[in-house]
Amino acid sequence: MEIIKIDLDNIDLNVILKAGNFIKDEKIVVFPSDTSYGIAGDTANNQVLNKIYEIKNRPADKYISYIFKDVEQIEKYANVSSEQRDILSKNLPRSFTIVLENRNVILPDQKTIGVRIPDYKFTKLLSSCLDIPYTSTSANISGMPSCYKIEDFLKQIENQTALPDLIIDAGELPNNKPSTVVNIVDTKNILVKRKGSAVLRV
Repeated sequence: MEIIKIDLDNIDLNVILKAGNFIKDEKIVVFPSDTSYGIAGDTANNQVLNKIYEIKNRPADKYISYIFKDVEQIEKYANVSSEQRDILSKNLPRSFTIVLENRNVILPDQKTIGVRIPDYKFTKLLSSCLDIPYTSTSANISGMPSCYKIEDFLKQIENQTALPDLIIDAGELPNNKPSTVVNIVDTKNILVKRKGSAVLRV
């Protein structure tokens, strides 16, 4: 497990490229996000997803959300109507996880897929060097607090055998609320599944 420290005010693009190459090579990266530290991996690789679930000690029936580059990339993985595209365009990039109908490009057993485009420099840079979305689940043991410092995450996983391959340490992150989770599969019956910092614009 490799740990690299970065300055979010002056991000070394070589670190971004390294993180992107790790994800392309089917490895797992802990990264700073708009909410807390997250765990990134290749969405299309079942072994990677299984290891992420193992690191988090998370039940396999709890879905993981994914970070995308833009709405056009989302449309490759989710069924998006004109009404849904309008909602996506009004609300992304912001601190949302938006649930859409899965197109079965990945995760064929899931009917829905949670999509994110954070308004956050690090995640935007990481998305820009990848042709695929990547996982955005929080870096913590399931049921334990979200981690805003890498030291806290390391304490949570100190007795585990499943570990990430690369950790990007950006110091202590602001203690932000989690993303707002909104299901817009039925645009006539929009469901707020979790209230976070963002309010939906319709």
